[in-house]
Amino acid sequence: MATPAAPVDTPPAKAPVKVDTTDPVREELSAWARDWARKDVKAYLSHYAKDFRVPGGRSRSQWENERQARVGDKPGEISVVLENIEVTVSGGTAKALFRQHYDSSGFSGSTNKTLVFVQQDGRWRIQQELIGHK
Repeated sequence: MATPAAPVDTPPAKAPVKVDTTDPVREELSAWARDWARKDVKAYLSHYAKDFRVPGGRSRSQWENERQARVGDKPGEISVVLENIEVTVSGGTAKALFRQHYDSSGFSGSTNKTLVFVQQDGRWRIQQELIGHK
């Protein structure tokens, strides 16, 4: 009687690897919120692109001075919580839509927000900041 042939082990078919290109954008978004909450103005401002579209027609330096006053010089703690984050990437541009919860000693509020990111100097940076989902 012949011995049965040993089963041949065939490696399982490899599933296609899906690369999530939104991860670096989400990481940048989280770092932005963390630096804001820590009141580290230098790190916080580093998340903004060189060509950031300053709202209200102000100059970049006016806006940065305002951010220093509202973030760095603000007494007490700041809490920034982001939820329902949706990120889409198209080439060198990304868009993050989310709900932002902000709390400090003088203000508390929640709003929908959209950040438009561009790639600069090897990382994603905020080019535009909009209230609401655009």
